[in-house]
Amino acid sequence: MSVIEQERPATVPLAQRVLEALRAGGTVHAVAVQCRTSEIFVKTMMDHYERLGLLAGAQSLCSSGLGACSTAYANLSDQARVHCAGCPLTI
Repeated sequence: MSVIEQERPATVPLAQRVLEALRAGGTVHAVAVQCRTSEIFVKTMMDHYERLGLLAGAQSLCSSGLGACSTAYANLSDQARVHCAGCPLTI
């Protein structure tokens, strides 16, 4: 192994980088930009990690109780969308 190969950090898989960024509190958009991937991929991974229990949803942080902090944001009522529009936790 050459000196250059020894100094190069191990490549972290994309899925792992997404998980770490989400655990650090990144939004879907921010994580997608940081990891250089699509928002669809990040949302898919969020759903996958929540189902595996590796990532907790942010529903408990929603003071309105409308739950717009979850990956099911597309299924929310118009009332929830209006109420949660300015919330930084909305993804």
